[in-house]
Amino acid sequence: MIYPEILHENEEVHTLEIEKSALLFAETFLNLWDNFILTAPMGAGKTHFLITLLKKIGKNKSIVFKPDLIYKFSPKLESRSGNVYLNVYNVSDFIDNEVFYKLEHFRLKNQKYDLVIIDEYQFLNDRELEFLKSLSAKKIFCGLEKDYLNRTFSNLFKLKDLNPYSIRIRKLCRRCKKAEITRNVRFINNILDKSGETYKTPEEDPYLFVHETAYYESMCENCYAKLC
Repeated sequence: MIYPEILHENEEVHTLEIEKSALLFAETFLNLWDNFILTAPMGAGKTHFLITLLKKIGKNKSIVFKPDLIYKFSPKLESRSGNVYLNVYNVSDFIDNEVFYKLEHFRLKNQKYDLVIIDEYQFLNDRELEFLKSLSAKKIFCGLEKDYLNRTFSNLFKLKDLNPYSIRIRKLCRRCKKAEITRNVRFINNILDKSGETYKTPEEDPYLFVHETAYYESMCENCYAKLC
């Protein structure tokens, strides 16, 4: 499934289309499958889609997780459009402190949640991933398919045994406003960064996270080729 159906170069219109897509998904496809994987390049609208979906379902009927690796830096859902969702759990902390999260564990075990959302699934460690996969509730794993060097994150393959229904969020390239964005690109000091290109996978790359002044941009293949 691909959302939105219609692409617009105007950011506000694109955001509205994402909202419409999330509501359509909730009303039509959500109840037809047990597991979903929602992917898109950075800035396409994944988080806005999730927050819209959460508002539709309701706080008491859903629970949101983030990997420990990411939660330390970003303990909430925050879209580029400005929407924020604060009720997010650190997966490792949730596993390690079952007594503290007694009510949430009870609700999970007794299927009291209509939906479990996992944001930034690509950064889950093996223990976190296996815990989430074991949950019987309906789940959406949301995040990136590929890193800043276009390498596929291994967790995407580790989810295949769940037979997830694939959802992809798309958006027009800001540079050319013609083609869809397909690449996540990183710049450091305004220079295209390929620091870890000698490593085969994102998980091997010691430069996957950098402390220098860096920013990310998603673009189409043609615009990326012009930078190389």
